[in-house]
Amino acid sequence: MTATFLSLCQDVARESGVISGTQPTAVTGQTGLLGKVVVWTKDAWVNVQRERATWDFMLSEFSGTLLVGTPEYTAASWNVTDLGSWVTDNMIIALAATGASDETRLPYFPWSTWKQTYDIGSIANVRPTTFSIKPPSQSVIFGQTPDDTYDVRGEYYRSPQVFVDGTDSPTGLDVAFEQIIVQRALMMLNGHIKSADGYADAQMQYNILADQMRTKYLPEITLGGPLA
Repeated sequence: MTATFLSLCQDVARESGVISGTQPTAVTGQTGLLGKVVVWTKDAWVNVQRERATWDFMLSEFSGTLLVGTPEYTAASWNVTDLGSWVTDNMIIALAATGASDETRLPYFPWSTWKQTYDIGSIANVRPTTFSIKPPSQSVIFGQTPDDTYDVRGEYYRSPQVFVDGTDSPTGLDVAFEQIIVQRALMMLNGHIKSADGYADAQMQYNILADQMRTKYLPEITLGGPLA
């Protein structure tokens, strides 16, 4: 069964060895050590997500529309509310009137290359053939400016989820790895109460789960061709 923010807090409290009973009973209104358990559990989940920028479980898809004469689009333009970073090797475009049979993949230009190529002079509106990410807003900007209505789709990595309600569950994470949140929180708890043995045990369990997550959730490493 998928864990919740509240059940993870209760796991941390139970395994701490210093808190008895099924506590906390809620993630709000807690004080003292129980209040810290709630904060540590929340922070632990954020820390796990931030350990790698390209966890597969944080990958999501989007789709949107390009309008005539409009080359730049924010995440909000495509109803993306949890953007961490765009995936730059899987942007697909198609003439909206034609659909999927017209789909082609757009190559990514680094921002400096895009500016040197498209941010100068007057360029006629045509079908976009490239795109870039504009700093610091992370807007997606196309080259050239669209001459028609186009559909685009692609992928992005979500920003770290922050637990709020007691019923919140870790988005995308396999149930088998949910205890990594507990172990990370226990490291904080044992550091606070100065239990070296408790900290070492939690760190060991954390490292085991983290290694397994890296195997499951990080992109495969592909080797290049033979050297000449």
